[in-house]
Amino acid sequence: MISKTTYPRLTIKNNIEKINEICKLLAEIVEEALARERKGDVRIAEIEMGVRESLREVGQSAMKCYLENADQEAEAKIACRCGG
Repeated sequence: MISKTTYPRLTIKNNIEKINEICKLLAEIVEEALARERKGDVRIAEIEMGVRESLREVGQSAMKCYLENADQEAEAKIACRCGG
């Protein structure tokens, strides 16, 4: 039996207004994609998968932004040998 490693999750206090903004933007993206790609029948499962894929990309981009900012802050805290 393969055991799955679990990691502690960061508890983030949700700012519901920002979450709602993100949801509205994502809904607009879905509507634009539906209008661009298909005008006929579309299954809800297809929409759900599109939303899931988009959220995965959003998560990856958010993590990238966070790490880039963290790197800049770490660089700023490292003392220079010349004292500058």
